[in-house]
Amino acid sequence: MQRLLFICLLLGLPLSAHAETVFVIDQVEAGLYQGKTADSPILKLLPTGTALDVLQRDGERVQVRDPEGARGWIDNRYLMPTKPTRQLLNESEAARLELQRELEQLQASSNGGNAVRLNDEIAALKQALASAREQAAAEPDTKTTATRAVPDTMAGVILHKRTLWLLLASLLLLGIGIGAWCIDYLNRRRHGGFRV
Repeated sequence: MQRLLFICLLLGLPLSAHAETVFVIDQVEAGLYQGKTADSPILKLLPTGTALDVLQRDGERVQVRDPEGARGWIDNRYLMPTKPTRQLLNESEAARLELQRELEQLQASSNGGNAVRLNDEIAALKQALASAREQAAAEPDTKTTATRAVPDTMAGVILHKRTLWLLLASLLLLGIGIGAWCIDYLNRRRHGGFRV
């Protein structure tokens, strides 16, 4: 294994293509040292959750490369194979807040758009009904008195049906949106904040 590593270093082949990724443990800033020993100079402090590419392992010391390209050695005690729980929790909370904001925007746009449309339709129907009543009142014929109730009733039925259908469609879309958000939230909660 050491011979293969030496040959790869001599040939200049990148070993990072198959590098594993580890993270700095929670609630600490770990020192990235220039050499393997703790006496060597510290290159920089790495905050919790920093993703590092493992280049080489030597007992309890690990040679790593940070996202900015700095290479150095770090004690294995400060590393873990998964993201810290606090970082996962923060990412999950940010994703939840984003989904909640999107849901509120969808609710506002669907309710606002339908309400404007419904108000326009109601105003148009009321105007048509008022003009029909004025025409009927201007005609002194007794036959129209019996038929006047029919247009009023028909306009009410049409208005009622349109309003009902628009309300049902809005509720259906709202229900689908809330259901999708709930399913996503429960799945992410079950799987540690990740979408599966």
